[in-house]
Amino acid sequence: MNYMDNGLDIQQLRAQWKSMDIQASIIPEKPSIHKALQNSLLSRLTVRSKRMMTVCFLWVMLTPLCMHLVNIPLWFIIAISIYFLIMGLLMLGQLRRIRRIDLGSMSATDALISICNLQKYRRHAQCAGWTMAIPCIAGLMYCFYHFNMAAFYGGLVGAVLGLILGTVTEIRTRRELSKLRKAVHDEIYKD
Repeated sequence: MNYMDNGLDIQQLRAQWKSMDIQASIIPEKPSIHKALQNSLLSRLTVRSKRMMTVCFLWVMLTPLCMHLVNIPLWFIIAISIYFLIMGLLMLGQLRRIRRIDLGSMSATDALISICNLQKYRRHAQCAGWTMAIPCIAGLMYCFYHFNMAAFYGGLVGAVLGLILGTVTEIRTRRELSKLRKAVHDEIYKD
């Protein structure tokens, strides 16, 4: 088939092709390094929250299995399981708040408000956690002391290591949230 018969000339097609003006709005923007950093921080916060939630829910089931070996009263085992259940639910709430932060579809102001609300939620959850954890740890140390000294010293070492690991995790999470907040804040006030 001869395309020249249809009135189309190759030279005309080339001229028309070269003269086409592609509008900039049609070409999608590449995500900026800022956006990539923000999404990376959000994904790290999500993974950390999932891990902490999983550990809490695991301890809800493991507490009765482990604690009956140390002659801990049943009511106290239930109290510790309830503590881990509440902490797991608080972690689930934190995870849901992190997942609601959608930097691609939210305005920068809405994202900043969501981040601030997440920080406020974390402070409240942390206060609730410490309020419940201190009596649980003190009760465990009392039970371990009356069981035998090896369990007591093991409990002290576990409490110190748990405090160190929890502090390191909290510092990392706070640092990532502040970086995320600063990045979104800078995006709002970049003028």
